[in-house]
Amino acid sequence: MGAKPAGQKNNRGRKSTMRIRKRTMSIGLAALLAITAGCGSAKPENGAGETKAADEKPPAVSTEPVTLTFYNLAGIGDLTFETLIEAPIKKKYPYITLKHIKNGKGTSLADLLAAGTPPDLIHTTTTQVQAVVDVGLQYDMTELIKRHKFELGIFQDGVMDSVRKLSPKGEIYGLPANNNTAALYYNKDIFDQLGVPYPKDGMSWDEALEVAKKVTRVHNGTQYRGMQMSHSFLLDANPLSLNILDPSTHMPLQQADKWKSLFENWKRFYDIPGNALTEQTYGSGQNDFMKNRTVAMYVANNLVIAIEQANDPGFNWDMVSMPFFKEAPATATQMIAPLFMISPTVKNKDVAFQVVAEMFADQVQKESALTGRPSLMKNDAIKMDIGKDLPPLKGKNAKAFYVSKLAPIPSFSKYESKARPILNKAYQQYVLGQKDVNTALREATEEIKAAIEAEIQSKK
Repeated sequence: MGAKPAGQKNNRGRKSTMRIRKRTMSIGLAALLAITAGCGSAKPENGAGETKAADEKPPAVSTEPVTLTFYNLAGIGDLTFETLIEAPIKKKYPYITLKHIKNGKGTSLADLLAAGTPPDLIHTTTTQVQAVVDVGLQYDMTELIKRHKFELGIFQDGVMDSVRKLSPKGEIYGLPANNNTAALYYNKDIFDQLGVPYPKDGMSWDEALEVAKKVTRVHNGTQYRGMQMSHSFLLDANPLSLNILDPSTHMPLQQADKWKSLFENWKRFYDIPGNALTEQTYGSGQNDFMKNRTVAMYVANNLVIAIEQANDPGFNWDMVSMPFFKEAPATATQMIAPLFMISPTVKNKDVAFQVVAEMFADQVQKESALTGRPSLMKNDAIKMDIGKDLPPLKGKNAKAFYVSKLAPIPSFSKYESKARPILNKAYQQYVLGQKDVNTALREATEEIKAAIEAEIQSKK
């Protein structure tokens, strides 16, 4: 996630070139925004500005044929775009054509801005919003939401609070389509062979630890490991809502004591004899769970689609809710969601908002849930439809996705993404036994400070 260090040769020339490119990009974006300023709206602080629009009828929107560029920063596949995004829009608004542009070489947001062709709609994720903000393509949708009478009450409690945390003043930069919810997946065959009862919804990490001890053993010549985790996902979306950097000062690990407690909690599992991690197995949890089948339990983000794509009816698995911390009972990970955003440069923001709003129509959300994507809607009928179109989910405990509440998203520094790989490395060194927890966190703090300072200096 972090940028690779640049070489040292001709550094002054490179910095000069970077300043020119940034200045050119800023001038270009300013010009584009000036052209479309008449279509914009003011940003109310905290996303709660009162306007007369709430008492007015939804605006009459042109039905003239229009093509909107849809920028895919989230990395969704063609099939997902065609079935869950393009098809519903063609059905509801046949006069709207979506032009799909994928993020890649020559088509980054910066590239499109430099070419004078910024996208109209941006599909990103909650963890990538800053990348959009960095190039000035964020837009507060609050007034559009009011003008079109879009009901934010359709979302589960806490969803919109988390969305507003992604902006400095509570703006609504986008609306979340579904949630990459974490769960505990388990191999039923391993539990059956070892005569151990299956895990249950609503376990604490302490309870999960006891289960892991029982299924970490050698059986018929095979070493079974009780518990593995998707490390970077769980750290980035941690249930304790810890950020790495102070959002105002950008100072690292101001909650070092809580990070230490989190590190130590998960390290306990790798202290179980037979469940220790090595350099080779540190990142192999999913493969060892799904393919090698030597891992009894695996805590990770949504694996349903991966299991469906593996197309192996012999894989005997099920799922329960992710274990919780005693400091945050019945709380899962933070919301990690695809986000639909509108560019400030789009000429007709009302038409663009029609596209966004349609993504939250009941039928569209139902289709998304049927393909194994946990819904963020309050509508129980939609939530319980999860995975019904996927054979591997038949008879599975899919409601586990909804047992726990979302952890709140904390306020983030704009440099948070620069710090994450460094903290993840510190965690890896600790759980592999290469450093003690205090040393790992102390050295990570110093490395993060240096990285953030270098980032700040590079932007001057």
